[in-house]
Amino acid sequence: MGSPPSPMDPSRLPSRVLLDTTVFIRAMGEHKADPRSLDCTDFVEAMVAAGKDVLVAAPSLAEMLRGMAMPAVPNTGAIAVVAFDDVAAVELGTKFPAKTLKTVPGSLPATYLKYDAMIAACAMRHRCGYLITLDTNLHTQVPAGLKLAAPGEFCAKQMQLVAVPALPTKKGTGKS
Repeated sequence: MGSPPSPMDPSRLPSRVLLDTTVFIRAMGEHKADPRSLDCTDFVEAMVAAGKDVLVAAPSLAEMLRGMAMPAVPNTGAIAVVAFDDVAAVELGTKFPAKTLKTVPGSLPATYLKYDAMIAACAMRHRCGYLITLDTNLHTQVPAGLKLAAPGEFCAKQMQLVAVPALPTKKGTGKS
């Protein structure tokens, strides 16, 4: 018996994405109890199977390693690590609104905003179609032109169920 088919729709997958830390750590097997982890794994597997570009920003690795018990960076040939370089720095300095670096949504430390900004700048610098994230705070903090999506947004659309009217029955028999 093989594995179940992927719920992802290959025709809806973008050609190049950058995974935010929230997606990357779940795709690497962390937070297995989180119900969103399966979408993260399915999304990355579908992207790789379809030959699409899957990138992760070096700042995501730093963020991941800082907060987890992983001894080293996971080595997978299917995901390319991209640097926060001088071009990404220009993207950050010229396109990322400065006011967002001072706004701390919820109870997150300001450090997270700086990581998020560098990750978003890497996505812009590498011309990714999407920044794939589970972080709902990012939706109000990225510059125009950078598309954000959760992994589940690329699932195959389910068919809509339509109610079928009951067939008339023959009088007195209860049968159609």
